Amino acid sequence: MNVLLLCSSFHPTVGGAETYARTLAGGLVARGHRMLVLTDAVAGAPDREVVDGAEVVRLWAYLRAIAAPDLIRWEQMQFALVGEAAAAIGQGAVDVVHANSQECAVTGSMLALEFGVPLVCTFHEQAPEQAPVGAGRMALVHRYLPIDRVLAGSEFYRAKALAAGIEPTRVSLVYHGVDGQRFSPGPADPAFRGAGGEETILVVCAARISLRKGLDTLIRAVAVASQRAPGIRLVIAGRATSGSEALRAELLRLRADLGLDGRVDFDESLTLADMPALYRSADIVVQPSTAEGLGLALIEAMACERAVIGSDIPGIVEVIEDGIDGVLVEPSSVEALAKALVALAADPVRRAELGRNARTTFTRRFDLERAIDETERIYRALREDRGTAT
Repeated sequence: MNVLLLCSSFHPTVGGAETYARTLAGGLVARGHRMLVLTDAVAGAPDREVVDGAEVVRLWAYLRAIAAPDLIRWEQMQFALVGEAAAAIGQGAVDVVHANSQECAVTGSMLALEFGVPLVCTFHEQAPEQAPVGAGRMALVHRYLPIDRVLAGSEFYRAKALAAGIEPTRVSLVYHGVDGQRFSPGPADPAFRGAGGEETILVVCAARISLRKGLDTLIRAVAVASQRAPGIRLVIAGRATSGSEALRAELLRLRADLGLDGRVDFDESLTLADMPALYRSADIVVQPSTAEGLGLALIEAMACERAVIGSDIPGIVEVIEDGIDGVLVEPSSVEALAKALVALAADPVRRAELGRNARTTFTRRFDLERAIDETERIYRALREDRGTAT
């Protein structure tokens, strides 16, 4: 099949939605499908390139159209991007349009109608109903756009779609998959372990700098835990966006105020390719979020056979079974998180047991091949319903 994947953000940007799109595209290419990814321009990235076998085209001419003084800006806001997208597709065949966000669903609707093909959507937005005109936005996307199927990456997202009024038959639960060959058990990387060696208990949190990621709670918990387990060191792997630079500054001040310089590190340089080695080097991987759609970073760490700690919230409880393949703690509780860190830091046997069970859970529920199987099956079924399967 020829699949058109629309992503408002894609590699080299790192995040849950971007990782999902890149992993899906590469997995489908490996099955013999052609993947064309249309996404936004990124400074330093080429306009066209091949990523994991997928053709990636970064669009930017729509910006010039919006800024043109002789054009109607509101008209260009609505249609300049879809026109540029259609031009990028050219005469190439399209069998399925897959939109990777709500804004892409609007553009994807026009393209799917133009080409007469099914529209599939995956939504990663955490709380779009809280955005300005959020109720209207949710109603438009879920009730009125010509979406043939929403692939809900978790029960959290499935419930959100149903609450917005979509017909249950148009939603399929397909857990986001992780590449179990790339994210797999293996030896630690000395570059990540640092000079402390065996005495260090390396705690990793892979998360964008965002308020809902609970990073302030984590830093405070490390301050408490390090009094009882002096070997604990924390690495926060994630980038600040233009809207979260103030939060990053606050977190850096908090680190200094708690005397954690040298014990808590922020690394914004890591890419998706670096993450398996980082997880393998960790003793504990933590996701202390206050809201999460699924917890993809935890799944990646579980695939690497790491002991994980997550907040007891919707989304993460779909990933971790408390005490079996990880530990759940009360969200925003410094003491609860510190207690869990100390307990695992002191018990390497328990960490290893949780890690083994975590890999088993990953293989059973979150392996990429299972997700690709289900996605491919849905694509084909929708094409067959149209009577134009290829």
